[in-house]
Amino acid sequence: MNGYSSGSTLSDAPPGQGQIQQQPGRPVIDLKKKLVVVGDGGCGKTCLLIVYSQNKFPQEYVPTVFENYVPIIQFEGKTIELALWDTAGQEEYDRLRPLSYPESDVILICFAVDFPTSLANVQDKWFPEINHFCE
Repeated sequence: MNGYSSGSTLSDAPPGQGQIQQQPGRPVIDLKKKLVVVGDGGCGKTCLLIVYSQNKFPQEYVPTVFENYVPIIQFEGKTIELALWDTAGQEEYDRLRPLSYPESDVILICFAVDFPTSLANVQDKWFPEINHFCE
């Protein structure tokens, strides 16, 4: 389980013979992907996801503890459920953030061009953390 749901459920068929049963009003999902965004606090992770998923730029900064956005997108004729996991970059969340990593398909490391320390932390903090918690 990826920690998110498309609204479809597997029938009680024997293993390997399950069929997706579509719940009314939900699109048939061809593919599910999970993307986790990490980086220093205040580097723009939440803004990036809000602009992508809601097509608007937030006017004020509110530190993220943990947020998920799950847009349904069309790509090359397929319906894709793209779970976007926003994480808190502040040091006090270092023990909580690794709970976001399991079953991730993509981990996007962000930094702020106007905050050189956040770029240095890509190598010093984020790569080591991801290598430790991800396969």
